[in-house]
Amino acid sequence: MTEKTNLDLNKLLERKSQVEANIHRMMGRLEAARKSKAEIEEECDKRGLDPNSLQETLEKLEKKYTQAKVELDAQLTQMEEKLEPFLEKEDD
Repeated sequence: MTEKTNLDLNKLLERKSQVEANIHRMMGRLEAARKSKAEIEEECDKRGLDPNSLQETLEKLEKKYTQAKVELDAQLTQMEEKLEPFLEKEDD
């Protein structure tokens, strides 16, 4: 074999090694993702949540949160209005 052929072959072998290393690294990432998914699903089961309906659950929680904020704001406004006459007396 000529020197050029040897260089080409070495480059190909280096690329093959790099591809194999990348595949190995990606397999490790895949396994870590699978493990994380299993842990999340287990945590959902413990909390009585269906992992396939988390988006719906989040939307329900957001609605409840928004409603609670509106109710709290209304209650605070009502309290402030009731206290206002007493606070005006202090200013005099």
